[in-house]
Amino acid sequence: VAIRRRYLTAVVFVSGYVAILALGAATLRFNLYPDVDIDTVNFKVELPEGASFAYTTRKVLELEQLVRSRVLAQDLLNITARIGHHDTDPYGATEGRNPAWALLTLYMRPQGERETNSNALIAELREQVKTLEGFRHIIVEPLKDTPVAGKPVELEIIGNDMVRFDVADAIADYLGEYPGVTEVWTSYKRGKDIVELGIDHEKLASRGLTVADVTQSVRLAFDGLVVDELQTVDERIRYRLQFMAQAQGKMQTLQSLILINSQGLPVFLRDIADFEIRPGEAAIKHYFGQRTLTIYADIDRALISVEKINQDIAQWVEEQQLLKRYPRLRLWYGGELEQQRESLGNIGMAFMVCALAVFFLLVLLFNSLTQPFLIMLTIPFGLAGVIVGFVIQGLPLSLIALIGVLGLVGVLVNDSLVMVHTLNRIRKDKHTALSDVEISVGAGNRLRPIVITSATTVAALFPTAYGIAGSNPFITPMVMAMAWGILFGTIISLVLLPCLYAMEQDLRKGLSRGWRWLGRFRTD
Repeated sequence: VAIRRRYLTAVVFVSGYVAILALGAATLRFNLYPDVDIDTVNFKVELPEGASFAYTTRKVLELEQLVRSRVLAQDLLNITARIGHHDTDPYGATEGRNPAWALLTLYMRPQGERETNSNALIAELREQVKTLEGFRHIIVEPLKDTPVAGKPVELEIIGNDMVRFDVADAIADYLGEYPGVTEVWTSYKRGKDIVELGIDHEKLASRGLTVADVTQSVRLAFDGLVVDELQTVDERIRYRLQFMAQAQGKMQTLQSLILINSQGLPVFLRDIADFEIRPGEAAIKHYFGQRTLTIYADIDRALISVEKINQDIAQWVEEQQLLKRYPRLRLWYGGELEQQRESLGNIGMAFMVCALAVFFLLVLLFNSLTQPFLIMLTIPFGLAGVIVGFVIQGLPLSLIALIGVLGLVGVLVNDSLVMVHTLNRIRKDKHTALSDVEISVGAGNRLRPIVITSATTVAALFPTAYGIAGSNPFITPMVMAMAWGILFGTIISLVLLPCLYAMEQDLRKGLSRGWRWLGRFRTD
């Protein structure tokens, strides 16, 4: 029936495919590395600047008690705390050292051996830690076994102008009120205080001094100047002229610094400059030679996607005209968004290479251009099964799932290749085009082999896809994509492909009649 109404059948399949694509576009989310149930959670702790090592230890113990009260005793393995830093980068990058910083790490039993769901626990703890007093900031981060992809929001504010801190505060305030944002923080870490000298240039000139005289005198006073050397039998002794160590850390020492002008007269530094103290940065990041400040944010992926929130930030920045008001600043959207673009570009190139390689091999096998094209048409219809499977289960499409789709191509081509080869062999034996009944009989002969092959493959994939007798959350999306794609690909190979084969025969007949008519026309 389907082959007799082959064109209507093709229209039905195409319409269904378009509907599935529309459903996927409306409901399917993309998450580079989806959140999975993990065993380790980090708490990056920051207390107000100036907190002592002992005080930080006491506050971390308070946080540890909160965490212990929220985790079932039978699910807990250990909790460790490190005071003085909160580095979590697996590649060894450090954010610095500070007595007011700490890293608390929660270790739970492996998935399958515990009742606690880590994602639900993390969401609860993020709300609970906000109620603790005396903490400047607490960031709750799961330690995933996936490649580092950055944060959902990782916005670089690039420029040497100090106004970058004001822009960062404005964007952070916007994100703090954005629905779906769970945490917001910046790369700014307070360091030692900085003393800025506001030089009065009129007074400086009237006293016969220059800015170079001021900077040189300050440098010599604190860094010192080697004025003489003495070589002994064992070593060389250098004599350095500078302030004594106990005087170097005092503001009074700097204010009382005496400069000698061009006339040889003494001038106090406080008479020609104002002193302003502001907090410094513990670490200064640069982007192509310019200082940069990074804004980070985590999101609830059930409410908002990475693409959506970054688009909204860009739109808000445009509405506020931040870049027009501060033309010396630039913005760069990095983190997970940048990784997504790069990964999708790589996977797209892999799909293209795979499709071209398969098409080239099929051309060599069938010595035809149309039949390989028929087989290649079944691939996108098979991918519809992946979309349906992930939408039904409410799962996000991830990079690992796309890798599974790439492997699915070979399985879909294999079933279709067997079907077309069988029909070609029947046509070769008859030395003529096949009728609708003959095509259906030939396709029916391949029903059992294709169904058994697909069923055994799916039966082998489903235990891993659904965690029967154990699972690995990292590879589950890949296996699930292959399983659902094979289910739909089987239907395509058994029903749609024979219809496409019949349509290809119609095309050959039409072209043959056209050539014969054209030949008679030329003869006349």
